[in-house]
Amino acid sequence: MLQDVFLRVTRNGEALETAREPLACLYTVAKSAMIDHLRRRKHRGVAAEGVPEDIPDPLPDISSGEFATCLVPLVRNLPDIYRDAVTFVDLDGGRQTDLAAARGLSVSTVKSRVQRGRQQLRSAILDCCQVERDALKNITSLAPGARGPDCC
Repeated sequence: MLQDVFLRVTRNGEALETAREPLACLYTVAKSAMIDHLRRRKHRGVAAEGVPEDIPDPLPDISSGEFATCLVPLVRNLPDIYRDAVTFVDLDGGRQTDLAAARGLSVSTVKSRVQRGRQQLRSAILDCCQVERDALKNITSLAPGARGPDCC
């Protein structure tokens, strides 16, 4: 882990030197390295050594569990071009460049569609669901809101 952080800092040293808050940048690099490390271990099916079982995944998998229960109906309600982009990139884990090639679109067009789709999905979630966040503003849970279970 430490070597990975040093490597990332070395590769992006100029950004760290010009940063207004270099310590905050270093923290972000270390946090990203830790998340990447945990994801790699998770994908390989290896239990993380020294990481307690009760610590939640730093970035919840939105394609399963309670997140999917709330998000899938909301994604279905997006306009076709945005639903296709958000589903391919965010839910299926595809790359924007692959979607652009498959649809005969420019990468810039696909990026715009993904961003607009995400914005519309965010608005739908906030309109429809009760959203709980942690101190870092990460979503920790979604539940049906005032509009009831049909919405979310």
